[in-house]
Amino acid sequence: GHKHYEINSPNHRKHHHIVCLQCHKTFEFNDDSITKISQKQAEKEGVEMLDCQLTVHAVCIEALRKGWPALVPTSWSCPRTNLEIMSNSGSNHQKAKLEEEEELPNVQ
Repeated sequence: GHKHYEINSPNHRKHHHIVCLQCHKTFEFNDDSITKISQKQAEKEGVEMLDCQLTVHAVCIEALRKGWPALVPTSWSCPRTNLEIMSNSGSNHQKAKLEEEEELPNVQ
């Protein structure tokens, strides 16, 4: 697998990532609007946001040139972006996630 290490310090600039599914190249970017939107949503849900990191899964231009998207199964989708789960409220999202784990009881 691929490992990505970063400095964890108070002075380290907050940023997000785009990760190529084929070559695992990682691109960093900064967008304060993502953090602001996340903070608003946390306040709406009544929780305190401690951190905000976005990871976008993609196929980089080098991989596209090599024809690598053909290697990504057409049925592949990130489980965290399941539209049915994401369209529900936070509590339903938690319930759906818990139900996927066989060892946990059904949460109402």
